[in-house]
Amino acid sequence: VPVDLAVRLCLSHSPPIRKLLSSYEELRGGRARKPLRSCLNQKPCAEPEPERRESAKSSKGQKKKRVVFADMKGFSLTAVRFFSKIEEDLCDLQHVLSDLAGFRSRPRAPQPCRYVLDFSQPPVDYVAFRSRLHSNLVCLENCLIQDRALSGTVKVRNIEYEKKVLVRVTFDGWRSFRDVSCQYLHSPYSSADTDTFSFELTLPKPSGQRRAIEFCICFQCGQATHWDNNHGGNYRVC
Repeated sequence: VPVDLAVRLCLSHSPPIRKLLSSYEELRGGRARKPLRSCLNQKPCAEPEPERRESAKSSKGQKKKRVVFADMKGFSLTAVRFFSKIEEDLCDLQHVLSDLAGFRSRPRAPQPCRYVLDFSQPPVDYVAFRSRLHSNLVCLENCLIQDRALSGTVKVRNIEYEKKVLVRVTFDGWRSFRDVSCQYLHSPYSSADTDTFSFELTLPKPSGQRRAIEFCICFQCGQATHWDNNHGGNYRVC
């Protein structure tokens, strides 16, 4: 006990500790102290601008909007109208006329000039085709135009081994002509008494002022020459 008392007396004479103990004693004594002032510099709140104050007052003074339906006023919510058949037809006619009024016909682009065959394919009448082949020994079998290429096949009678088949064509009404050789076309389905030859030639650029192209078939066998000129009218390409 003497040691504790001496320590307490020693600590009580130290200024910092004495100050700390005295503040502790004051708290225990219940004496109130003033609150510490904040170090923050607080500015008083600015008052709202006059325009905002007026708008706030006016918004508070307005009444709330309400949605009112027709039945609350004693009116009907629906309106019914009956259309007759004549009115419906007139309505449809009006729509059609309005569509026609808004339609504008666009000019069509001119179609490019192209070649077409001015004759029917000979095998269309197969009986007549076989008869011509038997009598004339040569006959055009078919013909085709793709762009500016004219191609086709020719049937000839196999009367001799040595044969020569030509296509004679003119582009100026027989003032001049040229001969195009045909090539032998081997086919496992051909009969023993006939042979097939093929040809292909290039046509000049088509023009509306150009005359029709004409051609015929020439079959040379031995010392004889046989022709297929479409019964004297030649084969024409327009």
